[in-house]
Amino acid sequence: MRIAQGFTIIEWLIYFFLISFVLTGIFHFAFTIHQNVVQTEGRSTLLLSLSIAHDVVARDLAVAPGSLERWKNFQGDFISWKQDEREIFLGKEKESLVRTERKFNRKLNKWGKKTKSLLARHITSVKFHPKYQERASDNKLLLHGIRLLLKGEIKDFQIKVERTTFLKTGEIL
Repeated sequence: MRIAQGFTIIEWLIYFFLISFVLTGIFHFAFTIHQNVVQTEGRSTLLLSLSIAHDVVARDLAVAPGSLERWKNFQGDFISWKQDEREIFLGKEKESLVRTERKFNRKLNKWGKKTKSLLARHITSVKFHPKYQERASDNKLLLHGIRLLLKGEIKDFQIKVERTTFLKTGEIL
């Protein structure tokens, strides 16, 4: 009698489990890499968003008045001031940092429409802490600068970022 050349069911099961084990390892490796890429992208997007928001706030504060009479609010989670014929607000709305500006129309003698700009999303906390300094020439108390604390979070990825900096106002002491 001749023995047939072929595979037994046991051999087929061994090959099947070996291939399944290798494929499971490959899929696990690919999934882990994908998860790391998504987290890194989320963190970099949040950091970029906070940096852009920081730069816009720094630009606005660089030309903001130092005189306290021109500031409506300069601490807490929003700040606002008048400059020439404009009124500028910076603050947190929902989970975003927003810049609002409106202009005074002298012809109509009333304030115009507000224009809002979204500076950053995923903002969990904004804090403005003022710093005062006395001007030597007339001993007048001026707003020297504002310490800005921005906190951002993307809850889906458990990413938290915090940025603190001191921004000077535009008036020279």
